[in-house]
Amino acid sequence: MIFVSGYGNISHVSFCDAWLALRKINDMKNIFIVTDFSEASQNAGRYAVEMAKYFNANVFLFHAYQVPVQVPESYFVYSTEDVWANVKSQLEAEAVSINPDKLVNVEI
Repeated sequence: MIFVSGYGNISHVSFCDAWLALRKINDMKNIFIVTDFSEASQNAGRYAVEMAKYFNANVFLFHAYQVPVQVPESYFVYSTEDVWANVKSQLEAEAVSINPDKLVNVEI
């Protein structure tokens, strides 16, 4: 395992040494999870939730989106509210997926 210190020094340490070093970090209060709703994002989210349990940290789930461009001749009409409602429902589903026991407050 490679552990990178805050000063950019790289040293090889065992898993136990790395875990002990992480235990000394007790000021982690917020964890920001950025998701694209993929399986990889869900795995990272589950890992972040477990870290939040250990550090008693707040979790924020975020997804960046762009409202589609309207074409005047198009039959499809999108509103910002419709797009946000869709994204919000996906975020809520992901929050339940990564935090099934609800021991951590996941804010959207």
